[in-house]
Amino acid sequence: MFKLSNVAARLAGGYMCEIPASQQAAFGGPALTGQSGLSVISTSSSGPAASVFDPSQLGVTDPVPATQLVYYPVNHPLAQTDTQNTLFNLTSTVTGIVFPEGYASVLFFGRHGSGEYCYGNGTSDQSLAGLPSGDGATYCYDPTDASKGPHAYPYKYQVWAYSASDLLSVKNGTKQPWEIAPYSVWNFDLPFSNSNGSGHILGVAYDNASRKIYVSQKSGDLVGQYSRNPVVHVLQIDEP
Repeated sequence: MFKLSNVAARLAGGYMCEIPASQQAAFGGPALTGQSGLSVISTSSSGPAASVFDPSQLGVTDPVPATQLVYYPVNHPLAQTDTQNTLFNLTSTVTGIVFPEGYASVLFFGRHGSGEYCYGNGTSDQSLAGLPSGDGATYCYDPTDASKGPHAYPYKYQVWAYSASDLLSVKNGTKQPWEIAPYSVWNFDLPFSNSNGSGHILGVAYDNASRKIYVSQKSGDLVGQYSRNPVVHVLQIDEP
């Protein structure tokens, strides 16, 4: 295990990406790492999170120098986390990051609950929605998840697009990490549905040479009646 300076453990060590060579001097390092939307949101980030660091320093310097560029503490969320909105709630997960060479955008990938927000026990019976579930909670209409927790069905694959210049403003000390916001969010579809429509992305990788983004979709490949494997989708970025 390795520690980053000035960055809480639950804000790092998840998704990672390379910073374009032309931007590394300005950002002060070659890579970004982040983690957000974890259970017990007060210990994580209520929105995308990323810090700049140098992977070659792992195991060499302790702690590894790092600078937080974007994150949202519980008192400064990207959006009110217990509401229906387009940005972020307690059903949202961020599981990938891409910083394409030649572009001025940093892209976070994940999923977002776009429907009415509800905390309680999920049910596929829409007539039960809002009724007591017998354990002090209520039923929430969510045919993809019967667990007790936050629900906002239906769920969408989502990209949070940030301006690289906004992240640099935090690095240079003119803004706080929670004072910036995505300039746009995009929902997108994948050609295979997953096991139950819950819309999880496991991870994202980027190949700068071919300008391809690889998106790992949870449970997209049916291999048996009750067994599914991930499917990796390839997205092509146009020349800038």
